Amino acid sequence: AGYALVDLWNKCFKLRQTWAKVLTIILLLFVVLSPFTFAMGVVPTFYKSSEGQARFTGPSYNQQWQVTGAWVRENVQEDAVFGHWWDYGYWVQNGFERASVLDGANRIKYWNFLMGRHVLTGQTQEEALEFLSAHETTHYLIVADEIGKYTAYSSIGSDADFDRYSWITPFRINPTRMQERRDGLTLVYEGGYVLDDDFIWDGIVFPKQQAGIASVSIPVLQSVDNESGEELITFEQPSVTLVYGGRPAQVPLECLYVNGEMVWFPEEGYKGCLRIIPTLQGSGQIENPIGAGLFVSEDGVRALWTNLYLFEQNNPKFDTSAFSLVYGTDDTFAPISMYQGRIIGPQKIWEINYPEGFTVDEETKQKYLGGNELLPDYFFDVN
Repeated sequence: AGYALVDLWNKCFKLRQTWAKVLTIILLLFVVLSPFTFAMGVVPTFYKSSEGQARFTGPSYNQQWQVTGAWVRENVQEDAVFGHWWDYGYWVQNGFERASVLDGANRIKYWNFLMGRHVLTGQTQEEALEFLSAHETTHYLIVADEIGKYTAYSSIGSDADFDRYSWITPFRINPTRMQERRDGLTLVYEGGYVLDDDFIWDGIVFPKQQAGIASVSIPVLQSVDNESGEELITFEQPSVTLVYGGRPAQVPLECLYVNGEMVWFPEEGYKGCLRIIPTLQGSGQIENPIGAGLFVSEDGVRALWTNLYLFEQNNPKFDTSAFSLVYGTDDTFAPISMYQGRIIGPQKIWEINYPEGFTVDEETKQKYLGGNELLPDYFFDVN
């Protein structure tokens, strides 16, 4: 469009008749500059659009980042080294005024692979500590954006068969499907989780990226404490509705995270977990304390970042004792919750306390400090 306007302008001056030249220039100027609402010109239209965007646009280093940065500058030693996904490197370096292992330059892409594989989706804290120690990392940062970016860094951190590739899907309670029972009720959370791995149930294969989970049902028992008279609510083992080829199947869900407690149920089934989160009103007030959920697969439950951030270090099956939460416990910002259809949450920082006697052998250390020549061959396969 820009080229067309310039080309038409030049053509105007090549017209032989003066009246035609003047008329054409006037028409072209009208198309470009017309201020009238019924036929607004190109320049006013683009200005109005740009001005509208600018009016509601703030810095990407927003208030939440600024508050966190101020806390770091006042409370964290100046020679600290932060670990995190690479996206936040320049904000840590310039806003926090602290060093970071990764940043947006991505000069050593191999380190992105290692951070994604051995730290964020690390299967044990020891696996993560080896990489972090090699880079003299003192603190670790996780933000709510990691929930949506899980697909990216789990893909980058996977092997050739995408062994750690996964994602997290939000579910929302459907009040119309709530079923009352004599001793309580059944809550139904609806969503659409596509399986990240094959799952076999009753001899039926539910293939990854084809089958999915349409809903999660949670029986809730209601009772009254005899002494205090307080109403008690107990969440029983949930079940998921697996769907593939038009054949739904009800399968027990082995884990539920609610009210800061991770509950593992005895009946075997799908080894994922639903983290219950509140929904917020437009004003930011809690609309429903159990209004939504985040569905985490078995791969997700085994990842370090979910156990630090989503499950708040309350998974009895995953040791995170080397990570001490130093920021993100107050109420400065909303907890992990659903706000106007999107997931928001706090920024959290852990201080890393390497266990006494923890060492990394020289060969492993040099591997973790290596360059892009160490990237696996499958990174260069293009299909």
